Amino acid sequence: MIIILDASTLINLVNGEILSRAFRLPSVRFLVSGMVVDEAKTISEVVNEAVATGWLDLVDGDMIAMSTFTKAKKEMNLGDGETESILAAELIPCHFACDDRAARKFAKARLGFSRVTGSIGLLQQAVSASILLPEDASAAHKMMIAHGGYLPSLESNYFEAFVTSDSLGSKA
Repeated sequence: MIIILDASTLINLVNGEILSRAFRLPSVRFLVSGMVVDEAKTISEVVNEAVATGWLDLVDGDMIAMSTFTKAKKEMNLGDGETESILAAELIPCHFACDDRAARKFAKARLGFSRVTGSIGLLQQAVSASILLPEDASAAHKMMIAHGGYLPSLESNYFEAFVTSDSLGSKA
């Protein structure tokens, strides 16, 4: 599975101190667009390191015609990174991870509901894959919000529902 990360999710994963653990999701390749890299200036060092080490790959910016980008940007009224990421996810085709409500709305319309996720969805996947314990996912979620992430509040035991029988066996 390929997942293109938007700046909002990328920043939340860094602020939740779980980016490197999210990169360990099995059979997932993470991509980021050049415009998202530009938007994520506050975490540029982390992003550049992730690209340099191969944890994060860059979307081929030449795959989207400027006329297509301009038309979509006007239609969606989103930021450059969100627009470029949605268009790339449509062309590849792959999944899109974003925490911006407006961008998620357009992404679901263009890509389909099942191909759109965000920080919480990635935390769920990490718990299911035994990369994070439910309490670690909950702590990361709280840190994301404390650092300004616009995420819904969750019950303290929310992530326990994503523990699989395989992950239970790995804890013992």
